[in-house]
Amino acid sequence: DVVRNVAEDLGEIKDDVAVEALLRLLKSGDWDPAGNVGSAIVEALGKIGDEAAVEALCELAEHDVVVIALGNIGSSEAVPTLISEAEWNSENIALVIEALGKIGDHRAIPVLTKLLEDDTADVRQEAMDAIKLISWEESNSIADDFWRRRT
Repeated sequence: DVVRNVAEDLGEIKDDVAVEALLRLLKSGDWDPAGNVGSAIVEALGKIGDEAAVEALCELAEHDVVVIALGNIGSSEAVPTLISEAEWNSENIALVIEALGKIGDHRAIPVLTKLLEDDTADVRQEAMDAIKLISWEESNSIADDFWRRRT
């Protein structure tokens, strides 16, 4: 609980020293990123939003809390990792789609367009919403193409 409290406090500080300390905490133990302490560390890094945390977080992107943090940081450096997650890990697909939309990098449009063919209506809607966040103009032409192919 002490480490969790320290991580939460560091998340409120929001400066470079806090990021360095949180990254050291994350790397110093066998913290499960989805566990009590690990999630506090990851959430704090996401709250601070410093791109210095992206590389370390990308190594743990199979965890929901990490995907959320990457979306909150908003760095295009995370896009290849998130695209890979979208292609191979359907368990956290909604969070991955949301993170890609928040980041707003055009490299995500092909994988998001592919997700418009998903069997799940929620996934299709989330993918279209993310495409709209990235490019409203492109979303209209993608939607037109999608409906043309379905009819």
